[in-house]
Amino acid sequence: MAAIAATLVLAIQLGPVAGTAATWWALAGLLAVAGVGWWDDHRDLPALFRLGVHLAAGLAVALAVLGWPTGPFDVAVIAVAMFWVAGMVNLWNFMDGINGIATAQAALVALAVTWLPGALDGPWTLVALGVCAACIGFLPFNFPQARIFLGDVGSGALGYSLAVLLLVAASRSAPPQWLLLGLLPAVFIVDTGVTLAERIARGRRWWEPHREHAYQWAVRQGHSHARITYLYTFMGLVAAIIAIGFWNSPAELAGLAFFVGIAGLCMARLSMKRIWLMRMRRRRGR
Repeated sequence: MAAIAATLVLAIQLGPVAGTAATWWALAGLLAVAGVGWWDDHRDLPALFRLGVHLAAGLAVALAVLGWPTGPFDVAVIAVAMFWVAGMVNLWNFMDGINGIATAQAALVALAVTWLPGALDGPWTLVALGVCAACIGFLPFNFPQARIFLGDVGSGALGYSLAVLLLVAASRSAPPQWLLLGLLPAVFIVDTGVTLAERIARGRRWWEPHREHAYQWAVRQGHSHARITYLYTFMGLVAAIIAIGFWNSPAELAGLAFFVGIAGLCMARLSMKRIWLMRMRRRRGR
């Protein structure tokens, strides 16, 4: 698969970048994410087992990129990075529910991070472009009509690859720029975060599978997969333009740009679902 080819490029490039034995840990993490995804595609695995593998993969790549911790603060940073990677793996899995949406968003994030001055060096830029190219190569088989699906193996590998790219960029950037890096996958983060908050507020079992993401509501309203994918890609493009445009801005402006971008995405997410719910109720009332 194209997505797996991109992650293999990532693993190869980790060697010269990391320059330590931890490179092999990162490769082991990559293989673990792809392996457990492939296994789950063919035979259901317990959620806790999958999460444990994702956390282990996150720890491996955190050590590969950031190095061994030397104190309590470093341990905390490694822990945050570990959960970040595991979260991105699962995020891309959650959002891989309609044709093209996860692949298109991954291509956009991978390409956008290469436009952030100083975020990546030559080898890592090649990795990002490789991920983007793999996604573009895969899209015709998955969009607008799906003949091939990412599955857990593909979506997990993409989430892992993007998490590593953004982690590397964060390790070379100033704290205000971390927020702007978070804008790149923010379309998926906001949809998942708002959906999770809604389920918790309603007392539902938030950890169980569901169909309450905004894009899933749109499908039930009769919107085509292509239309929804274009909409999400457009929102992701706007978020990426904000991140690139304010990348070298003072901390105050970078922070403001981040919060404006997140607020805009939250409003768009809530508004879209409200509109679709109103339309559904009108149809039922006829």
